[in-house]
Amino acid sequence: MFKRFPYLPVLVALVVASLAAAPAMATDEVTAPPIAPSGPTAPGCTDTSKPSVTISSRSSDAGRKRVVRGTSSDRGCGVAGSGSVSYVAISVQRKQGKRCRYMSSKGKLSSAKSCATPVYLRAHGVGKWAFGLSKKLPRGAYTVHVHALDSAGNVSAQRSLRVRVR
Repeated sequence: MFKRFPYLPVLVALVVASLAAAPAMATDEVTAPPIAPSGPTAPGCTDTSKPSVTISSRSSDAGRKRVVRGTSSDRGCGVAGSGSVSYVAISVQRKQGKRCRYMSSKGKLSSAKSCATPVYLRAHGVGKWAFGLSKKLPRGAYTVHVHALDSAGNVSAQRSLRVRVR
């Protein structure tokens, strides 16, 4: 009645093998940022140097163009002295009395809460980074706080920029 395809087990084995060898896609979730080798390191070298981050946008440009730009770098502790910045985090804050409202990942402002617990979002890029301010933000004065995190978990000093959205 029903004839079985003679090469079916071989075909299934080839498909399974090719899927197992496929590289990870950009949409795959990772539990930790990948650590890129930074050249030869000294024995017992532990990266304790903080990365640096700068904001290159001027306040007036950031408010008008609705984008904040900057750079980040890390010395690391290798022989070549090169490290790896994992990501740049940005918090967009609007002060409301003694409390603060923060821009969410959806581009809207949160309800007022303590200024001691900011909400950080990831910027696009690490060496040269950019962050777009949402068009949903109401006009007014905001403070943008930025810091970088390296592959060893060191956090840079925070940089700030006051922005007036028009």
